[in-house]
Amino acid sequence: MDLERQLLWVQRGSAVVFPPVPVRTGRDDEETRPGRHEVYWRSEDHKSTLYDDAPMPY
Repeated sequence: MDLERQLLWVQRGSAVVFPPVPVRTGRDDEETRPGRHEVYWRSEDHKSTLYDDAPMPY
């Protein structure tokens, strides 16, 4: 993730498996931690509990 340019991509080893996409990261009181992060959970059929059951796949 590039916090300065607000981009995210997914890698497996050195291979990019998901190209860069724009993201919005944390705010001043809840900053996004820099560094590498691992995907630990995902759900194809996930729906938001905060935004009126809006679909949020993966």
